[in-house]
Amino acid sequence: MIRQNQMALRCGTSRMDEKNVSIDGISVSFHDHKTYVECTYAKANRIVTMKIYYDDQAIISMDIDSVLKKR
Repeated sequence: MIRQNQMALRCGTSRMDEKNVSIDGISVSFHDHKTYVECTYAKANRIVTMKIYYDDQAIISMDIDSVLKKR
């Protein structure tokens, strides 16, 4: 998703805004916010959110946050 959106920045083509996949049986949601992709999934009573920041050349940085699920 990031690679496609990096190319879209360079070429002015359409971007992928949202993607949902299953990785090792875990549902993972990706949402592009133009300067970062937010990745969210649930694992072991926690909600994990990663923000992967990128520009048209590379991934720049990443933030990870994890909170307990509400019961």
